[in-house]
Amino acid sequence: MVRVEQSLLLFVMMLSAFAAMADEGADLEAFKATYSAYQKYTDQGDFDRAAPEAKAAYKMGQQIFGLEHQNTASLAYNYGLALIEIEEAVEAKEILRETLSLYEAAYGKDSTELIPVLMDLGHVSAQAYRPTSQIKHYNRALGLATDNYGQNSQRYGRLSLEAGVGLLEKAQTPDAEIYLQDAYRILRNVLGEENDITGIAAFQLARFEVAKQQYGAAEDHLLAALKTFEDADRPSTQIEMSTHAWLVAVYEETGESQKATAHCLAVGRMTPIIADQEYLPLFKKTPKYPLAAQARGHEGSVLVKFSVDQDGFVREPQVVESKGNKGFESAAIEAAKAFRFAPRFVEGAPVATGNVYQIFTFRLPD
Repeated sequence: MVRVEQSLLLFVMMLSAFAAMADEGADLEAFKATYSAYQKYTDQGDFDRAAPEAKAAYKMGQQIFGLEHQNTASLAYNYGLALIEIEEAVEAKEILRETLSLYEAAYGKDSTELIPVLMDLGHVSAQAYRPTSQIKHYNRALGLATDNYGQNSQRYGRLSLEAGVGLLEKAQTPDAEIYLQDAYRILRNVLGEENDITGIAAFQLARFEVAKQQYGAAEDHLLAALKTFEDADRPSTQIEMSTHAWLVAVYEETGESQKATAHCLAVGRMTPIIADQEYLPLFKKTPKYPLAAQARGHEGSVLVKFSVDQDGFVREPQVVESKGNKGFESAAIEAAKAFRFAPRFVEGAPVATGNVYQIFTFRLPD
């Protein structure tokens, strides 16, 4: 749910006591109604309706409180966060820049209150493979954290983790590595190896290592993460399941299919069977494009049917339908054999699943 500035909430509750601050022409009742509507839609998760109310409250707040008041800064931030929720990145970036200036005026340029604004501004500044602006805002936030909490503090570690994930997911850049490494090192030292937050840092670092094909390091960090997530006394979590799935990918990439099996079974055990839900692989290979078909410019597709055994291996793949070059069929079959699935569980035991279909498409780049 979108964050709401607590200082503003407190102020709204006491708004009548501050009426003397208001411009004579300002309509306090209209402001209270608008802000209440924003809160209601935010609580409901209806950000398409919350965003216009946040904008209107911000405009009214400028007149009521003035441009240098903390509440005006908070109203601007709420509007920017609402825009993020509805994925209006360009407008959100503009408003968050405005918010940053308001926060600097209200709190000072070296204040810790700037940190969340800078982090969110970094997120909305992301461009694929162009991390300069993103890094600039993250580094300023981390600098404030260093000055106020220390570079080996939990706060710094959490911010470094947030920055690393932002760079990994949004900018898709190798610059994520140093932030993720710092986060894991700091959080492990401060919180311990068994803390969930440390586990999340290990998991995110492993994702980067998989992308770099550093499978040995990724395995170590995924196994470390898994230790923090597995707990027989509580329900399985999505990140625990994801960690098992990433381990399947690591072991299949390194030719250790038997090691992958335990993690296929773990995911299957955690996954409820939902009727008509598509049965998706945990690991898959892209078929090799036949050189003869590629040379001739041939394109096409192959529909393959197979079963999945109780360990998640593909069995008895066969072509159901083929379009294009005949060589596509053998390429599709070989690719299907490499797939791994989470086996379905019935009454606590893994079972084979028949009549699983997968379409393989062969397209040449434009």
